[in-house]
Amino acid sequence: MAQCNNTRPINGCFIPTDGSPSVPIIIHVIYDKDEVAKGQVFTLADDNETPIDITTYLGGGRVVSGCCPQDCDKETVLEFTYQTDLTTPSTPLGTKEIVVFNKSNAWIEIVTSIGSQIVPCNGTIEIELFDCEDPITISGINLVAGTFVVGTDEIGINYKIIT
Repeated sequence: MAQCNNTRPINGCFIPTDGSPSVPIIIHVIYDKDEVAKGQVFTLADDNETPIDITTYLGGGRVVSGCCPQDCDKETVLEFTYQTDLTTPSTPLGTKEIVVFNKSNAWIEIVTSIGSQIVPCNGTIEIELFDCEDPITISGINLVAGTFVVGTDEIGINYKIIT
């Protein structure tokens, strides 16, 4: 059986770390024959034949999906944090979506500006807002049941930020 790969392009933006203007790119996601994502290659939007290395291109930078800030009204940034305790994290400004990963044997309550949700042990929750709604903030993390071992167990939080 042949080992075939295919790619799907996604519009993206390269944001240099030195503060120079962002550059429109294409993120080529590579899928195997079973449609499992196996990697990605980055090219400039106006030259989709020549790969770029985002760690060295223009001195390095980060990639976000969607249009560059100068080309659209809003920028979407994804930020991931993790912690090994139950302290309340600082929520980035403009957060419109939060995904919480609980790597513990505890049930944890995430208290936000729009209410609270319980994250089951070794489970995940997602809170998503419409663009027209005010950004969300996390105002507390509480142990509901079970055991959370400080320093060993983890809570991971993905923030989707619209600016």
